[in-house]
Amino acid sequence: MTISQILETPNKKMNPSVKLKAIKKIVKAARESYGNTDIEIDTAPVNSCVGRVQIQYVSEKDKLALIKTAVEDIRVRAMEATECTTGIVFDKKVEELVAINPILCNIGKTTESSII
Repeated sequence: MTISQILETPNKKMNPSVKLKAIKKIVKAARESYGNTDIEIDTAPVNSCVGRVQIQYVSEKDKLALIKTAVEDIRVRAMEATECTTGIVFDKKVEELVAINPILCNIGKTTESSII
């Protein structure tokens, strides 16, 4: 399954937690293939309903929304690259953009509280 297919799967068939784990596996494979698994990809604060926060404080549903936006951006950037530069392979460009995307590389970070 691709990231887009996972995102389109209804929550009744695949809950957000399972979706995030599946996407994390795909991102890990892309990073391994690209060769940057040993590099920490930092992320800037992301927009949420309570303001700008680090991604580990965002809910699973909000992470999926951020991922959807990131995937749409990656698709557009990969298409532009292949149209502008002869010889660029779309899938390789997608792999590169996934491997360096700060949202996708940090979806596994969480901060949980047993109190709230």
